[in-house]
Amino acid sequence: MVFAHRWSLERKLGRKLSADEMARHTCDNPPCVNPDHLIPGSRSDNMMDMLQRNRRRSTVGIKQDQRHGLTPYERFMSYVDTETTPDGCHPWTGRTSYGRGKFGARKDGKRVQYVATRWLMEHVLGRELKPDEVVRHKCDNPICVRREHLEMGTAADNARDIVERGYHHNASKTHCKNGHPFDEANTYINPASGARQCRTCRSASRKEQRDEKPKKPRTPKTHCPQGHPYDEENTYVHPRTGSKHCRACNRERVRAHYQRTSSTPASA
Repeated sequence: MVFAHRWSLERKLGRKLSADEMARHTCDNPPCVNPDHLIPGSRSDNMMDMLQRNRRRSTVGIKQDQRHGLTPYERFMSYVDTETTPDGCHPWTGRTSYGRGKFGARKDGKRVQYVATRWLMEHVLGRELKPDEVVRHKCDNPICVRREHLEMGTAADNARDIVERGYHHNASKTHCKNGHPFDEANTYINPASGARQCRTCRSASRKEQRDEKPKKPRTPKTHCPQGHPYDEENTYVHPRTGSKHCRACNRERVRAHYQRTSSTPASA
């Protein structure tokens, strides 16, 4: 028993296909037996056709790659449109989520869904990226996976790029919500996130928080730390600061000072 399209291609070529050859459909129609729509190729070539023409199964993984002679990088590149666009980007043609390319690969025996740009940078750098590392786009095209358009950074760097390049929804605002201008004197840049803040509103908010914070009532002290009472005879009020001082403690400090300075060292 021979597949009909295989028999048709062998008749067109005038020879039998070898064991490692397959009849590939250029029309992507499996029941078609038109010899003009058939070409010979290997299993790897047929697998590449399935990936590039989006005829792959959803269960394609590392085992299928090994079976058909594809490396993970070759499978990754099968989803990339390498024909340079006017802006020089290589867009991702595979599955996307929230505007980002998604790529499935094996890690520690388990299948993991990666952001396409993150998987590519890990492959290029030869190491696993840290949780606080972010892949940034120089071209401002989230779907681009061209290596030359990617660079490493932090989440703060990425947020600062969005603000500086005018892509943030607040970047086009010239005034805060209370009408104060975002000029050089009135604008505060958060060093951690790169976000703009109105200095006038910031100061008013802090002042309001201080005013709303309940103040603890101060209870008048009736005795000094040594237990002497703050009565009329024992209390000295500083004329400049208005603070209270214990006369008994002052006398003891003066007496101790004179005892230290008047005592003579013992003879040898």
